[in-house]
Amino acid sequence: RIWPDQSIYNEVTVFVIEGRVDRAHFERAFQAAIDRTDLLRAVIEEVDGRPRLRLRDRYLYSPKYIDLSSEAEQDRALERFVRVNAGKIFDLSRAWFDTTLIKLSESRYAWYLLLHHVFADAASMEMLYRRVANLYARSQEGALETVGEFPRFVEYAAYAQQHQQSPSFAEAQAYWTRKTAMPIDSVDFYGIAYDPRLGRKEQERIRHDFGIERSTRIRRLARQAGVRLLSDDLSEFSILAAVLFAFLHRLSGNDRIAIGVPWQNRPARFADTLGLLMEQDPFEVSIGEGETFQTLIRKVHGEALEVMRHLPYSAGNPNGRVYSVTLNYLKVSLGDFAGMSVRPLWFNSGAGEGSMALNVHDLEGSGSLVGEFDFNCDVFTPGNRRRAVRHFERLLDACLEDLSRELGDVEILDDDEQKIFDDWNDTRRDYPLHATLHQLFEEQADRTPEAIAVVFEGRQLSYAEMDPKANRLAHRLRALDVGPDVLVGVCMRRC
Repeated sequence: RIWPDQSIYNEVTVFVIEGRVDRAHFERAFQAAIDRTDLLRAVIEEVDGRPRLRLRDRYLYSPKYIDLSSEAEQDRALERFVRVNAGKIFDLSRAWFDTTLIKLSESRYAWYLLLHHVFADAASMEMLYRRVANLYARSQEGALETVGEFPRFVEYAAYAQQHQQSPSFAEAQAYWTRKTAMPIDSVDFYGIAYDPRLGRKEQERIRHDFGIERSTRIRRLARQAGVRLLSDDLSEFSILAAVLFAFLHRLSGNDRIAIGVPWQNRPARFADTLGLLMEQDPFEVSIGEGETFQTLIRKVHGEALEVMRHLPYSAGNPNGRVYSVTLNYLKVSLGDFAGMSVRPLWFNSGAGEGSMALNVHDLEGSGSLVGEFDFNCDVFTPGNRRRAVRHFERLLDACLEDLSRELGDVEILDDDEQKIFDDWNDTRRDYPLHATLHQLFEEQADRTPEAIAVVFEGRQLSYAEMDPKANRLAHRLRALDVGPDVLVGVCMRRC
């Protein structure tokens, strides 16, 4: 309802399957997943002006099927298909997902999966993939009916309602209410700040592979004393968060910065429950004088522990005033599809909230971390989107090289950018050394009398207007016995 004509909550994944996928078995597997997963049968209906979740007893659904095998370039055709369909506007009173089986060749298929984020998170995407893959294999074996019902979302909903009456929830609510009541200065990105009142949410995603070597160094650093925190995943997140904070600080000069961070909050008993069981909450640090990567990582550790102590709770981002940048570190492992290798591709729907989102993952399981940078097109020009990726990576490399290095000492400009900066600041000009300053001014007034000489608080004077005023002031000073080498005090209003 907030953005009815924009696809900001669409989550798009394509699984490229190296093998032949039988259409009939796929359709049976997907229907079986719907039959055994209550939330896949859910719709949102409006009752007395308020949304209400309803679970249908039965929902018959047939995945779409298209054949792109005759296309000269199947991968490009697949990408065009995704771009056209990823922006679909859902009618949540009918369904919150869409899926298509796509034939790329006789031995290569793609499964297109579109989920609405109100119902599902990344863990849910992984869950649904694994369920359909398992059910597909069972269908091939003729054993589909042996698979029972999956954990029910309604049981989690009842648990969540009960939790909201607990003392721990009240404590978390008080904590997050205090935290989100303090607005934080917006971050300027190359001179442009995000305005949450903007109606346009168009985004461009830039995919950047950090590479095996750099990814290995991140994991190695995460295991070092002073960097490791509770788990490898949380330690790796801490490094990435520290670099992102350093990046935002260097671009804006802001010392107090907050980002949005999604947290998976699936209690053990609901580990296999499909649904949106995550919260996105503000994550804040203050950057001091002489801050190093090491000290910043420690601050990230402290904030992480404090945030986790007050979860689960969905603090949100009231009126978009707390943060406009998010960091999503996904730990998703998909595995094969009924014995066939899979390459997952994660797409942006073309719309999203905030100024920038950084999604880091290794969906392919290659060992190389990938950064999916989502840039708001009103905040970042095309050139600045690519520049931001380079600047982030230079800070990341500096962190991996030397944790004791101060943030302000890192040169984030490359050689070409530095040359532009130097040329722009090269304002040195030759001028006649035989003349005094007031003589140079008089010569300029003779050459360009109508040119603007000075501007102040909406008023301006040309050289022709200013020259007689300067002469009157000079005569007044001479009348007061002011001559060469005599100091004259100037009284000015303090700004």
